[in-house]
Amino acid sequence: MKLALVSVLALFAASAHAAAQPATYSAAPAPLVFVQVGEDEDGDEDNDGISDIKDSDDDGDGVADAEDFDKDNDGLDDAKDDDDDNDGIKDTKDDDDDNDGIKDTKDRDHDNDGVDDVKDRDDDNDGVKDVKDFDQDNDGVNDSSDRDEDGDLVANAGDFDDGNDRVRDTRDCDDDNDGVLDAKDSDLDNDGVANAKDADDDNDGVADAKDRDQDNDGVTNAKDADDDGDGVADASDHDDDNDCVTDKADPDDDNDGVLDTRE
Repeated sequence: MKLALVSVLALFAASAHAAAQPATYSAAPAPLVFVQVGEDEDGDEDNDGISDIKDSDDDGDGVADAEDFDKDNDGLDDAKDDDDDNDGIKDTKDDDDDNDGIKDTKDRDHDNDGVDDVKDRDDDNDGVKDVKDFDQDNDGVNDSSDRDEDGDLVANAGDFDDGNDRVRDTRDCDDDNDGVLDAKDSDLDNDGVANAKDADDDNDGVADAKDRDQDNDGVTNAKDADDDGDGVADASDHDDDNDCVTDKADPDDDNDGVLDTRE
């Protein structure tokens, strides 16, 4: 009982003391703000301490990039995967294919290796230099035989957005999204070889002189009514190289770096 009484008296005294003190207020702690950073923005996708530009196995799954046909490790072969970055948006509708927080049309480093696409000699960062890389979408099918070169599950013959940036090819003045307008781009396939000296313009492993299907749509050039595969029949196509300069005003119709007057 005595202990209980002391406790009550102590509480009463404490309450009285508190009441006698002037009221004070403390500011509420500032709320924590979380900022989500794109998983690839740090240039080390698998966080193994090796930058993606030097890492031959970017996702750290034990399979070299050049031989890895399931880049996002979701159990679906890349050739059949319609959502390569697993963000819930199908590739054909995704305006940020690598899910790094930068829209494809403004992304100057598509493989997030820290090297600008214009200067990058291995655009898909698979360990194979572009000039020798004949499997653009890394699905195990050579580009010359691949009817879906960019791996978006839309056949080349019906694919009118080759840059997968949601801008139709006929309106896209920078098809490879490297920040250089097609009309001024001296290396359209970004393989490190200038257009004028490039013997394989579509980089499919078949020299232009022997390439009977330049747009790789399964229809030979001789029978193809739409040689550049832009969805506009050749007879009605007034911008054959899709550089946003009409053929009539274009001094280099095939955009190979050599003026038409000198070809």
